[in-house]
Amino acid sequence: MTIKRNVILLICLLSYVLWANIAYALEPVRIDGIYYSTLQDAYDDAMYGDTIQSRNAVFCEDLYLDDNNTSVTLEGGYNDDFSAIIGKTFLGGNLFVSGGSATIENYLLQDELQCGSGFSDPKTLLPVDDGVSLFGWSVAINGDYAIVGAYAEEEDSDRGAVYIFHKTGPDEWDSGTKIKTGSWIGASVAISGDYAIASDRGQSAYIFKRTGTNTWDSGTLITPTGPEKWSEIGNSVAISGDYVIMGATFGEGSVPGAAYIFQRTGLNSWSSATRIAAADGEDGDYFGSSVDINGDYAVVGASRENDGGTYAGAAYIFQRTGPNSWGSGTKIVAPDAEADDRFGWSVAISGDYAVVGAIKEDEGGSNAGAAYMFRRTGSDSWDFDIKIMAPDTLHGLFGNSVEIDGDFTVVGALGYGGAAYVFKRTGTGSWDSGIKLFVPNSLYFGQSVSISNGNVIVGDAMNGTPAASGTTPDTAYIFLKNP
Repeated sequence: MTIKRNVILLICLLSYVLWANIAYALEPVRIDGIYYSTLQDAYDDAMYGDTIQSRNAVFCEDLYLDDNNTSVTLEGGYNDDFSAIIGKTFLGGNLFVSGGSATIENYLLQDELQCGSGFSDPKTLLPVDDGVSLFGWSVAINGDYAIVGAYAEEEDSDRGAVYIFHKTGPDEWDSGTKIKTGSWIGASVAISGDYAIASDRGQSAYIFKRTGTNTWDSGTLITPTGPEKWSEIGNSVAISGDYVIMGATFGEGSVPGAAYIFQRTGLNSWSSATRIAAADGEDGDYFGSSVDINGDYAVVGASRENDGGTYAGAAYIFQRTGPNSWGSGTKIVAPDAEADDRFGWSVAISGDYAVVGAIKEDEGGSNAGAAYMFRRTGSDSWDFDIKIMAPDTLHGLFGNSVEIDGDFTVVGALGYGGAAYVFKRTGTGSWDSGIKLFVPNSLYFGQSVSISNGNVIVGDAMNGTPAASGTTPDTAYIFLKNP
């Protein structure tokens, strides 16, 4: 009997542990070991003096504190098993207080999160191996494929790597294909159709062709020749159809920066490069520090160009006039340019629109940042369209990264944990107020961004060692636009 009783007790104990583990795995809120799916459910069930504990997660709900007989503590930011506070609870709705009292700890209250935004919850992309550094430093997405650069990955002293992920279902992605070349690839990446490009920082770039479902060839090395050799060539890259562009920020001696455009001539063979440069370029302009290409147009940033003030910045848009021949370029600047705005820190182009990030523009506060939209009005003429700033003031460095695809543009903001904002064009010179995307406990969410068909990928690199810092690991996140 004693043995049977002990066995029964053991079974009951194991059942309780299993139930408890399932409970805390599924429910993000608790009061004294009782778990709830929403903050409101927990509050409605709370008694005077209770502490409502919640995870470091985003809650897409309004919270009504309206019981005159209840005084509670809302304690947020717990880890999965509620054993430690590791961050904050994010309330992505409104907080209404009309009765009773509440002490609120480790909460961040915002009403402009991804809640109800029409985007799915973020899908996390992680490298297939451990110990990868700066994963998410660069990202790009095109159709069912996404590429993530990790240029400080150092397996076998093999420096950088890129990871390509394939969409396998409505909100599912495979574990990724890892590509290494033995060099510092991954500082900048891009993908278009069956081709992906990864910069080999400071030297060249590799172009990879897809040979099957997320299988890729060993890559073709492209290296331009010119006075910018060994001068941050490939620090920025982009690809569109049969054309690839690489920035070369610094020239040898006093030679200004340039960009090089290659045309595909075979299955994965590429022509010698066409060099493009600013007609008024000067040494130190950082021409080539950011690049993009789409169809017959390429855009190049020069974030330290000085015409509007020291380091005010500029960008240049070039039109293709024949097979890999390009015009002299149209210069665009911010209409309200000031010194140290760094206009041209990031650039992107799609169809008749170009977007330029000015990471240190300060209308919204010191280093708040801004993005400027330009619209094509002729074969090679561009007009200023609208200035975009973050709809909130929580993050700075808005414009650290930009991308545009059709009627959607996404802008990364790197300050205070980081965020990304998605804006939709509503008419000529008109864009909506934006949707904010972010994840809890990040340090550098928004380091890199890309968008394709309304779906967004955001890089979150430089987080360090999560166990030591309490942050998320270096990650990339995909937000799918809901139908």
